[in-house]
Amino acid sequence: METSDKVVSHMYLSELEVKILLDCNDDYVSVWNIMRKQNLQLSTDEPIPESIIRNGFAAIYNLLKMDLIIAGHFEGGKFTVSSLSADEVIKRLADEKMKFESTPLFYVFIYWFDLTKLGKDIVQEIDAIK
Repeated sequence: METSDKVVSHMYLSELEVKILLDCNDDYVSVWNIMRKQNLQLSTDEPIPESIIRNGFAAIYNLLKMDLIIAGHFEGGKFTVSSLSADEVIKRLADEKMKFESTPLFYVFIYWFDLTKLGKDIVQEIDAIK
């Protein structure tokens, strides 16, 4: 893929997807971070509005499917990459959300996300045109 292809490809990402990639470039990003990107007033003590969940899950799914991020969890303080597909990650998040709807704290930290090589390349292109 040529550099110009990468610059064009980031243009098809939503604003939320770009924010997630940029945040992943700095550190691991949790589902909670992704929800808060949309509304800083969110609290782990109250249910998250459905539109924010839907947008967040869609952004996660798209970035996973495009191989720009990877999902994982922390085990003994170390990031462990999940072997689940994008569909399985979203299904598990949705299932956990249904179980703990009134207490977001229980499902927003199930997965954390990091950049793939391609994701890092896209972030470099985004940074280069800022």
